Amino acid sequence: MLKNKPPHDVDLLNVNVPVSATADTECRMTRLSRQGYFLNHLENPQPTSRLGDAECRHGFNVETLESDSDILAFTKGFVTVSPMSIDLTSRVNMDSLFAGKVRQRE
Repeated sequence: MLKNKPPHDVDLLNVNVPVSATADTECRMTRLSRQGYFLNHLENPQPTSRLGDAECRHGFNVETLESDSDILAFTKGFVTVSPMSIDLTSRVNMDSLFAGKVRQRE
């Protein structure tokens, strides 16, 4: 996989390896889940609370988890590999999105 130049729009790979993985653990190509996995939780948030006061928790809603997501495959014991793009711009057609309502400076 890493011997060749990656395809257009693949800038990096997100790889997740379960602690129980061995050299024989199956690898799955996945998509990044839209669900968060980690959450910072403050028991009693105050105006003076700091991020360092938060407890890091993890979890997800299995009922709404995408069938091809990294989280689902990881929880089933697979090593996950998700191709990622650094360009976070939506791949929507800009003309149809704004329908001429945004003027460009000349």
